Amino acid sequence: SVRFVIEPDSGLLLRTAPAISPDGRTIVYGVQAPDGTTRLHARAIDSVESRVLPETEDADVPAFSPDGQWIAFARGAVLRRVRLDGTQVDDIARLPTLTPYFSLTWIAGDTILVATHTAAIGALSIADRRLELLTPFEGPMPFFGISELPQGRLLVVTSPPGAVTTSDRVFGIYDRATKRFTELGAGIGARYANGTVVYCNRAGELFVQAVDLAAGKLLGVPRQVAPDVQFGRETPSFAVSATGTIVHR
Repeated sequence: SVRFVIEPDSGLLLRTAPAISPDGRTIVYGVQAPDGTTRLHARAIDSVESRVLPETEDADVPAFSPDGQWIAFARGAVLRRVRLDGTQVDDIARLPTLTPYFSLTWIAGDTILVATHTAAIGALSIADRRLELLTPFEGPMPFFGISELPQGRLLVVTSPPGAVTTSDRVFGIYDRATKRFTELGAGIGARYANGTVVYCNRAGELFVQAVDLAAGKLLGVPRQVAPDVQFGRETPSFAVSATGTIVHR
């Protein structure tokens, strides 16, 4: 593996998780400028310079589209999107009842999954602006993070009944059709990529572990890939591309 560090050209990096394109070649992250304004910056991993994405003031929780051409983000109660080349910015929807956000995940079919601080997951269709609530606001299975799995399933982070701290969170497979949850293991901020699950423990240690999705179980021994991932809103600040490239704070 190859490791390198990206520093902002100026300003301060935000503590929320960055986003990485599906091909692992471009990173988008929030930067607070010296005047206090926060904007999204895009940077190719083979470039020494970043560029500001237009109309992204106060943007939060960026997420790439599956084709890598758009970035969705939240700004207050509004979900927006901006083209990676900066040529177009528009509003997707206003969702005042689903704020604030833990994460956005843009999946196939032009659908954005919204994980919120109210422990709900909403599936928003961009085409018709229709929102499907996948989990109730209150219930035995609050969801705190989400990523897409093959065959329409989701990898989610939740708290089992009786849990009182983030240290008790677990991750597993959620089947949207049957609404069945299969626990895989303990961890925070789990993401799926290339037959593996990337997850963090409360100490900020980041691990990669193989997973058998058909059998619903982790395989082998977890491999630590980073010792000190930072947290924002009790969620580890990292992202994983479809190719397995990891970016973290």
